[in-house]
Amino acid sequence: MADQRDDLTWVVLELTHLGEVKVEEGTLEGMLRRELSLEPDHPIFIPATTFRKDGKVVTVHLMEGYAFVASGLAEVEYLALEHMPYVNQVMTTVDCHGMRVMSVISNARVKDMKVRLRKILSEGIDMGASIRVIDGAYSNLEGTVVGLDDDDVMVRFDLRSLKIVTNVPRVFVEVLSDAGT
Repeated sequence: MADQRDDLTWVVLELTHLGEVKVEEGTLEGMLRRELSLEPDHPIFIPATTFRKDGKVVTVHLMEGYAFVASGLAEVEYLALEHMPYVNQVMTTVDCHGMRVMSVISNARVKDMKVRLRKILSEGIDMGASIRVIDGAYSNLEGTVVGLDDDDVMVRFDLRSLKIVTNVPRVFVEVLSDAGT
């Protein structure tokens, strides 16, 4: 039986208004990485996605006001974030001796939040839908959805001299019409 203490857990950060602005700007993750001196592969989850649509920056939130950093550092390193202008507090409890103890959530809960965020982003995209790509390498091309996965849609483009099928990030797709219309 595996020791649950070895499972990945996540430290919960409550953000300030400035922290929320940094989420909208897409800069919060980089700031947290610098402050905590994190390796590039150390997980951070901000329950929002920012992308460009029609020339505007759009942020889709699952949960405003929070960010999650994978555990693995000394508690004092996380608590030091409370001195930064973008973190209001690191979620903790007080034990029977009056000591602050880090509150963490399970990896399963963060995975569930990631799935819910992906579902929000991909609402309205169905097999057979006509779409237009709004950003990226295939920007302004129109095609038909022929496959779906977690983060991408598989799109068939019927060009004048070529038919291709390729993956496009869901956030770069605008639905023109559903499969049935």
